[in-house]
Amino acid sequence: MRFNPFSSIASFSTALRASTSRVRLPARPSTRLFLPALPPAFVRGNHDVSLSSLKPSPGSTKNRRRVGRGVGSKMGGHTTGRGHKGQKSRSTIPYIGFEGGQTPLYQRIPKRGFSNPFRKTYASLSIAKIQKWIHQGRIDPTQPITIRTVIKSNVVHGIGTHAGVKLLGTVDESLPLPSLNISMSKFTMAAGRAIIKAGGTCTAVYHNRLSLMQELRPHKFIGREITPAKPVRRKDIEYYTDATKFGYLANERDKLFLDRGFDPHMKRSKVAGRPYKDTRGLTPEEAAAKDAELAKEKMANIMNIQMMRP
Repeated sequence: MRFNPFSSIASFSTALRASTSRVRLPARPSTRLFLPALPPAFVRGNHDVSLSSLKPSPGSTKNRRRVGRGVGSKMGGHTTGRGHKGQKSRSTIPYIGFEGGQTPLYQRIPKRGFSNPFRKTYASLSIAKIQKWIHQGRIDPTQPITIRTVIKSNVVHGIGTHAGVKLLGTVDESLPLPSLNISMSKFTMAAGRAIIKAGGTCTAVYHNRLSLMQELRPHKFIGREITPAKPVRRKDIEYYTDATKFGYLANERDKLFLDRGFDPHMKRSKVAGRPYKDTRGLTPEEAAAKDAELAKEKMANIMNIQMMRP
């Protein structure tokens, strides 16, 4: 009888399998007790989380519809969803606004002005509305009224698209106007006079986007409070350092101008081409005479240019 090595190997593997089936290996410690809220796919013990197991949520994606794949695909046949013949059934069609070669409408009409990217808009608020809210008990007149106060009381909406709140001078004579302490971004002259006449105070306070966010949502800046920024543009500096416009920086005018690199004695000129004029040591009459002289000089220059033309 010939020796068959494969039969001995088969019997040995059978015996080994039978012996190892009775051996109980120690159970792997489970992490489900420590992470009960996680689904099984995210339990570290199962080793199911990997780059190969990541996939988008069901319903969040869909396949692109392919055209020209038969009539049953909803985009099949020779038209593939483009209709029958014509210009718009081709692969390249003109841009929106194309009128067949003639001058399009947007090129025929005249253009005027421009869009200023640095323009600031302010949400308007009238004194009459504040009177009404105080009469209804929605605003406490004994406390300082700030931008956060009017936003919290829902007297102003949509502040996210504006740079602040401007108080207008419409007063409701049928309602009382108590003495108020108001701090807003801007005031009209009529509004300021009405508040001061009633025994109150007005303060125009500058806010940039970050300081306005801190004013509206102070709970988000707990532990990382910021110092409110001061105006940078000359136009804003002139407004918030003007005491007649209730600016809160009226006492820091010269210092703020010098810090920003501006001359505090320079004022805006009404003459085109000369944005500022020097008024140091000049009376109002002398400054007006200087304006007239500059305007006359500019006109003479224009006439000389026109005479030099062929």
